[in-house]
Amino acid sequence: MRLVLVASLLYLVSGLELPIPGDSNGIVTYNGTVTNGTYTYFTLSIPLASAYGMDWTLTLTGPVDLYVNQGSPSLTSGSYSNTEDLNTKSIFLNACNLTSNVWYVVVYGSSSPSADYSLTSVTVPRSCRETTMTDNVSNGSMKLYMFTIPSEDAFEWTVSLTGSADLYIRDYQPPTTSEYYTFNVGNDTTKSVFFPSCGFYRLFWYVGVYGTGPGSSPFTLTSTIRYRPCLINLPSTPISLNDTVTASNMQFFVFNVSDPNLEWELTLTGSADLYINLGSLPDNLEGWGPISPSTSIINACDMTPGIWYVGVASSATTSYTLTSIPRTRYCRIYLPLDGSDTSNITGGTYQIISLSFPSSNPSNLVSLNLEWTLTLFGSVNWTLPWLAGNSTWDSSSDETLHTRTIFADACMMVRPTMEFTIYASDTTDYRIVSQTKSRPCVIDLPSNTTTSGIVHNGHLHYFRFTIPPYLWIEWTISTNNSDTQLYVTQDDYPSTSVSDYRTDPGSTNLTITLQTMMPMYVGVYGSGRSPSSYTLDSRITYLLGPPSSSVKTSLSSDQSTISSSIEIIAADGATIQWSIALAFTIMSSLS
Repeated sequence: MRLVLVASLLYLVSGLELPIPGDSNGIVTYNGTVTNGTYTYFTLSIPLASAYGMDWTLTLTGPVDLYVNQGSPSLTSGSYSNTEDLNTKSIFLNACNLTSNVWYVVVYGSSSPSADYSLTSVTVPRSCRETTMTDNVSNGSMKLYMFTIPSEDAFEWTVSLTGSADLYIRDYQPPTTSEYYTFNVGNDTTKSVFFPSCGFYRLFWYVGVYGTGPGSSPFTLTSTIRYRPCLINLPSTPISLNDTVTASNMQFFVFNVSDPNLEWELTLTGSADLYINLGSLPDNLEGWGPISPSTSIINACDMTPGIWYVGVASSATTSYTLTSIPRTRYCRIYLPLDGSDTSNITGGTYQIISLSFPSSNPSNLVSLNLEWTLTLFGSVNWTLPWLAGNSTWDSSSDETLHTRTIFADACMMVRPTMEFTIYASDTTDYRIVSQTKSRPCVIDLPSNTTTSGIVHNGHLHYFRFTIPPYLWIEWTISTNNSDTQLYVTQDDYPSTSVSDYRTDPGSTNLTITLQTMMPMYVGVYGSGRSPSSYTLDSRITYLLGPPSSSVKTSLSSDQSTISSSIEIIAADGATIQWSIALAFTIMSSLS
């Protein structure tokens, strides 16, 4: 690569040729004279700037103006210019500014009749990341430097100044102490200005170093242009990103969610704060945050398709690591009534289990007409739904075996679609099993019968017996298991608190004397610690009268009638008398 500087009068071109980087310090100096109203220009050819990489500083001394352009020499459409009324002017282009092209340096005479000048070109091999310049500035004067931000919304820019000087920055025009875009002044020996990539749209910037110290004071100006897009896309696969956030600044990431069956875990390590928002960039007032501890898990049930934004902010410049872990996860698991599912749940999240019961009217409560057992295996918990009915439902757990069970009997009323929530404090696997057994809420039986079953602890099996019409009946019902109890009522379902008859504790038999034709309801209640098997036996004995009564009969007759009398005397002395008379005619034949 070669540096070619060509001197000329107005419209006249002559050339000189000088290699890059010049002398051992990378310095090339031209001394010349330019007439007022005319210009001399030089060319710098950079055919491989992107591969070579360098910073370029131009310093012009004398009562002349300095312009730098690409493509052709120009006094009006220059990319960079310095026409300040200062004896020494500078233009700096960092490695990010120097693209492959022919650059024109124009020295314009602005003093009559002519002026001597000295132009110094300094090239330093550099990447576009950082540039540091050391110089001196006199009290009350300003030295100017020009920078170009090479791409919109893709670069962060930090300008730092050390020394007895103030810092002024302005876009497109040189700043003054009264006209600037931003500034940093004061007694601090180090001053800095930071421009985030978001909203940083202007391309051309001037940096002014204004001397405040006695005489001519040294200073160091550092420009750091860092490639950092305003929005960094987070992929659909796990990723960890290490970065640094500047004080009082927020850096942004974006995550595009198209599938709602997604769980998203974000973890931020370091002293920065984490912000999350859907649809727009978060800030201190909008979105979720700051999140503490700096770990957020957006559950699949809370995940909404759209653009999610993540912000990382800090009150002081600090480094951090952001880890994004998206996982395929379903908010609802649809479980068959007789089926199972094995799944995994992330600690601190929840999942919904959904079951559907047969129903012709989905908006109403329905009777199960079956016994239903739901068992959950694993170090997880659940939030149980609301159920209603003639009976109760219960839940039990075994922390040692990590099992939880709920049971609903056949009379339980449920909504056609029932959902409950599983949650865990730590990431773990679990298994859930649903089992049913067909059984009506109430079983109709004849009065003399035997039936068997298994009843769960705290639940009732219901039977309805139709008692035949008869004046006095002795009805005996019994079970063969002392872990069951019998409850009997007329016309309605009994319960442990409401019944007409019940067995005594420890007894398995119940004898009832009836004088009725009404249906009788029997409930077999499980009182054992585990489901209890039983055999229910029902027997009817027909009586002539109430128990503990005496019966007297008498018979009399005359020529035409035979009479019979039955007298029933109850234990309380009440008397019931039945009389039966038989009349007949005796026919005789006379001869």
